[in-house]
Formats: sequence, structure tokens, C-alpha cells
Amino acid sequence: MKRSLRVGLFVALGLATLGAAFGLYQNYGRNSESQSSGTQPPPINTAMRASFQIPVSHPKLRNPSPFKSVGREMSFDHVFIKDAYKTVPNAEACLEKVEGSDTTLNLLDLKWASLRSDEEVRLCLFYIADILGSSERTEAWFRAQEMSVHTTTVPGTSEPPMAYKILRATFPENAPHSCSLYDIFVDPIFNPSRWIWNIRQNASGVRVVYARDGAITDVGIERGSCLN
Repeated sequence: MKRSLRVGLFVALGLATLGAAFGLYQNYGRNSESQSSGTQPPPINTAMRASFQIPVSHPKLRNPSPFKSVGREMSFDHVFIKDAYKTVPNAEACLEKVEGSDTTLNLLDLKWASLRSDEEVRLCLFYIADILGSSERTEAWFRAQEMSVHTTTVPGTSEPPMAYKILRATFPENAPHSCSLYDIFVDPIFNPSRWIWNIRQNASGVRVVYARDGAITDVGIERGSCLN
């Protein structure tokens, strides 16, 4: 009995070692390929950037509309978002300054790296989508961020549904991971960034939900892994 247990453990250890070695080989190949092809996304053209430029006098830049979560209006001092609201009370706080300009900001310049929680991300995306004013413009904003977008439209009923159109945008940095032993156990050890909270590494993407009248009814974070 003890002998079969030792053999089983030896076989399991061998398979784990082979899986880790294969994963390292795959990762080396991916890194070499990305270095040879370049890792920076193509620059956004001037016309595209200009279409998201707004004056600093825009009324919603400092005075956002009431935030909504799952179709219900949520006060900015609500326990779930009050801490995030202190950091990002409006769209202006979410955006980088446009170099050389004191009169304009650009909605594409979201300070992704400065956001420290899901709630901060939700608030900033709500502010921006609210300023953009339509699901079509929000979709264009996602695409300008190099994100892929999937749109779901809920069939109409006699009563307007809370979710009529759902935009789901996927971060290009967070491609779905496989369920290999390497991805589950080895990569987190040798890739310290996997342990640091960063929305574009931590989540698969985001979603913005619209009612039939075009009002934003929810903004959320999309997550997924090889285990679900």
C-alpha cells in the first residue's frame, strides 16, 4: 500500500514538473514573440482623440448625474461608494491633464493606473459614459481604448426592462488564462504583477448597462477565470 502511494506521489510530482516546464517554455515563447512584434498598441489617430475632447467648462465634468447601481439611484455617501467618491468625486478627478492645455480635457485619458478599487473604476466609467451620452459613443470610447466590445440587447416587453442594452468590454491585457498547472501555480510566483491590484490585470473587463430610454442603469466589473 505504501509502495503504491509512493509511486502515485512520484508520478503526480513528475507530471506537475513537466507541466511547469512546458508552461515556462510557452511563456518564454510568448514573451519572445511579443518583444519581436512590439508590445505597444498602435497610437490613436488625431481625429479619434479630437472626437473625445471636451472643454473644462462642460457642466458634467464637475457635477455628475446621480449614480445608479442595478437600476437604483445610489447616493454618493452610500457605504459602498463613499470612500471611492472621496478620491474620484467627478470626471475631472478621473482624467489626466491634457499637456499644454488649460481649457480642454480628453475623455480617453482615464487614469487607469491611479484607480485603486472596483468602486473607483465604476464611478469613473459612470461619469465618462454619462458625459458621452449614448451607448454608441460609449462603445466607440471602449474601442478607442483598444478594448473588444460585445453588445447584448434585451427583447422589448410591455414594461421597459432595467437592462435594455448591455455593453461588455474586454481588457486586451487580460486574455483568458488556461487551466494549465503553470498558469494556476507557477506563473503567480514568477510574475509579481499578478499579486498587485490593477483593474486591467485584475479583471477581464467592464460593462455598462442602458435602459431603453438611454439612461445608464448600472456599471460593473467583469471577472472570469479558467475555473468558472
